Amino acid sequence: MKSLLHKRKSITPQIVLTNLIDVMFMMVFFFMLTSTFAKENEKLSVTLPKAANSVTIEQNSMTIEIAQSGQISVQGINVNFEELENLLGNWLKPANDRAVMLAADENANYGTIINVLDLAKKHGASNLGLTTRQAN
Repeated sequence: MKSLLHKRKSITPQIVLTNLIDVMFMMVFFFMLTSTFAKENEKLSVTLPKAANSVTIEQNSMTIEIAQSGQISVQGINVNFEELENLLGNWLKPANDRAVMLAADENANYGTIINVLDLAKKHGASNLGLTTRQAN
């Protein structure tokens, strides 16, 4: 006798790879795109002096690095005194109590350190700090 209902064909389960491949391409694209924005700025090689009574400051600050060679860097960008003066003026324009931290190599030229501190004071910096490393 003929059945009124059609028999269903048995369908074997399959994994649809096209959707997985699309997701993987999107993830690769996302990581490639975001990794271009995650460039770490090159910092100067600075050996900070040790201090037994140092205090950690947890606030937003402008960090000026001075290498042993006298090279000056702000936020990983090498600058000269004119550029540093512009950066300090822009940083301290909203408020003179914004923190300015000086990270100078322990063997850096004392005159360069004084010139940078004098430049910060010229722009009215009232919250100056010297970066050190903790003594053991």
